[in-house]
Amino acid sequence: MGRIKDTSSLKSFNDRSFGVEIEFVLRRGVSAELAAAKIEEYANNRLPQDNQLTVRFAGYTHAVTQCWKIVTDASVHSTGATRGYFKGLELVSPIIKGEKGAQQLKVILEAMKQDMNGKALCAINKTCGLHVHHDIRVWRDELRSQDVSSNENAINKLTNLITLTTKFEDVIYGMLPASRRQGTWCQPVSHIYNNVFSAINGKSNHKRSAKVKYLKNVKKNNGNSTRWQIGRYCGLNTQNFFKYGAVEFRYGSPTLNFEKMMNWVVFTQCFVNMAETFKTVNSVKEMKLDTKKNVDLTF
Repeated sequence: MGRIKDTSSLKSFNDRSFGVEIEFVLRRGVSAELAAAKIEEYANNRLPQDNQLTVRFAGYTHAVTQCWKIVTDASVHSTGATRGYFKGLELVSPIIKGEKGAQQLKVILEAMKQDMNGKALCAINKTCGLHVHHDIRVWRDELRSQDVSSNENAINKLTNLITLTTKFEDVIYGMLPASRRQGTWCQPVSHIYNNVFSAINGKSNHKRSAKVKYLKNVKKNNGNSTRWQIGRYCGLNTQNFFKYGAVEFRYGSPTLNFEKMMNWVVFTQCFVNMAETFKTVNSVKEMKLDTKKNVDLTF
């Protein structure tokens, strides 16, 4: 993947909020509370006054907060490659956006790698992952609307996103370490979604009309969860679509490298943007772009 040197040139990047979950292991002898304080201090010493941040250890929680939070993660643990690191944790961003969000992310990653007694404060191994969330609250509001055309618009976007990701899922996994596909935390869409979204070799078993019909029958509020997804441990996780108005890409391999992480944020956002841009996404046929503007907004 080519490097993104200047995110300000990306037309859509600055328009859509996002969030990241960075799984890591902590330096032995350092508490999560101390790590939070060290990361906050390092970051704020390098950020402008109008973009200061807060980092807190929050234990185990899925609550959305206004600060960066460190939470426990039982799926992450030390390995032979990370001797001297003992505790599996996750650093979760608040909802961030555009250049200020990228600026915070960059110094946060630098802070996680700061020297602590001869070793970096935080490290990563194959048990870790990177999860990226993208804001699609507009879609959720459209689906909850009393306006039928808005409902159709939301259904179309969501169907497009699931179909598009399924279509390119082999390519996505091909960019990542084999452990990401073999693990249980980011399984393929075809393993987790209802049969109406199942796929074989990137080709859907059902026509798009069947998918749309299925989504139309889903209760709009549905207890803040989806009925078309068995569990959240899927590469494309839409389980919190109703509750938070967000979609989560769980495919990402672990990293504390800013360029790699930002590339991944932009890459996954492209799927969301394409789902919005196209009227339909066919599982099999080549997609056609209708305007230069749409080309700029998508891949």
